[in-house]
Amino acid sequence: MPDALPSSFSDSNRWPVLFLIAAWAAFFALRMSGPSDLMDNDQERPAAYMMDCARTGHWASQRDASGEVMSKPPLYTWLAAGVTLIIGRASLWGLYIPTGLAVLATVLLIY
Repeated sequence: MPDALPSSFSDSNRWPVLFLIAAWAAFFALRMSGPSDLMDNDQERPAAYMMDCARTGHWASQRDASGEVMSKPPLYTWLAAGVTLIIGRASLWGLYIPTGLAVLATVLLIY
C-alpha cells in the first residue's frame, strides 16, 4: 500500500508536530476551562460585533451594543459569526475557536 503522506513528513518530523499540536490543545483546553473575561481587555466589543453579524445579518458593517460602528477589521468577526451560525448558538467556542486555530496555524508555520 502506498504511503499517504509525503516523503518529507517522515517519522523524525512527525513527533515535533504532534507535540506542538498536543501543547496547543492543552493550552486551549486550559483557557476554555477558565472563567470568561468578556468584560476585561475590551472583549465585549468583538463579541457584540459577532452577535450583530450573526443575529441581524449585518455582514458588511457591524455595530456594538451602544450602536457604534465597528472599529476593528471584519475578518475575525466573520469567522466568529460563521462558527456561531454553524454551532447554532452564541458561546465562548464561537468566539475563541477562530483565534485558537489561528494560533495553531501560526505555530505550525513557524515550525
